[in-house]
This record gives sequence, structure tokens and C-alpha cells, in this order.
Amino acid sequence: KIYSSLIRKPQNKILAVGKNYLDHSIEMGQAVPPSKPIIFSKHFSCVVPPAEEGKTNLELFTNNCIHHEIELGFMIGQTVKFYKADDNWRSLIGGYFLLLDLTDRDMQADAKKAGLPWTLSKCQDNFMPVSELIPEESVLDPHNLDLELTINGEVRQKGNTKDLIFNIPYLIEFISKHMTLYPGDLVITGTPSGVGPIVTSDEICAKLKQRDGEVLTQLDLVTTISSQPE
Repeated sequence: KIYSSLIRKPQNKILAVGKNYLDHSIEMGQAVPPSKPIIFSKHFSCVVPPAEEGKTNLELFTNNCIHHEIELGFMIGQTVKFYKADDNWRSLIGGYFLLLDLTDRDMQADAKKAGLPWTLSKCQDNFMPVSELIPEESVLDPHNLDLELTINGEVRQKGNTKDLIFNIPYLIEFISKHMTLYPGDLVITGTPSGVGPIVTSDEICAKLKQRDGEVLTQLDLVTTISSQPE
């Protein structure tokens, strides 16, 4: 029954965009921006929902270097296929959210060097803590939102979505040429510069703010990183 239900109805997906801020592309060694979106997947098993009270415990099992990447995400609100970007694109959005796209940088570097996929470097358990969903109508301008991440009170990442290389309607157009987007699909739009390692007991605070300073949502995390069993 499980298999039958899986193959007979669309399953939701998480699609991510790589190197979608020039400053991050440069810090990753690519000075020339991508000519088209770099799309990869995250898995729903990566998702860590926000705690109902207090800070969310971010529990990871790894022996490698894990990097933080703060990002804006959005949820698709209706079925989309072969979309052509227009001024009504916001009607396709079911809401926005804040997230961290965690990356196993050691595993990713090895995979890139060998020319292999780097799914495991992006899709380990708990590699995507997220905020609650922000209603679409609560966001004044999705392309003018401040992203800020601090670790133990020190600012590590700061950016604004106006600097996206490929904006939201373009991403929907590009993706929907190749795969149908269904209500509930999540798209995460890329990270600004400043990515770096996290270690156990780090206190991480990520904020998404409108340009008038209003905090739309905030992630408060405490990391617990344990070695993988032999």
C-alpha cells in the first residue's frame, strides 16, 4: 500500500539553488556568476521544525566540518508547469520561510573533486532547520529582505534578497520548464557570503527582516554535534 500510494500521486519536493548570490559564488571560488540556476535537492528528512518553546536543539552526527548557510525559502501554492514570469507571480506563492541549509563541506569537496554528486553532503539528517511559514501577504517585498545570522552573538552572515542573481519568478519559470511544481513544494533560494563552520554548543540566531526593521521570523538554535558511530 505504501509503494502504491507513492507512485500514484505526486510527492512534494525541496529544491535548492546554489551560488545565487555573487558574493557567495566568489567566496566559493567562482568569480563569474552562473549563467543559469544551479538546482539541487534537499530531502524532507533534513527538516527540523522550530521548537514550540525556547531554542531548537540542532542535533547532528558527523565527524566532518559542517557549514551554516542562511536562506530565504518559499512554498509553492498552486500547480505550476511551463510558467512564464509575469507581474502576477506572487499569486503562485503559498508563503515564505527562513532556513539554514547545512552543508558537510568535507564530503562536498571530495565529491566535487571526483566529479560525483554531492547529495550526501546536503541531505543528512537535520540539515535543514526551518522557521514557521510566513503568510505571503505579510511580506512587503520578497526581493528586499534582510538575512542575518549570528553565532554566539557574533554576526557571521548578513545579506539582502535584492542581491539574488536569479529572482523568485525567474526560478519558478526555470524550474517549471523541467518539472511540475505542486502545492507544498519548497524552494530555497541560496545564501549570501559568510558561510562557515558550526561546532557543538554553538548558539545560532537567524533573522529575516523587512527593510523597515520588522522581524518577520527568527530561528534560535543550540547545536549538539556527536561523532558518527564506527
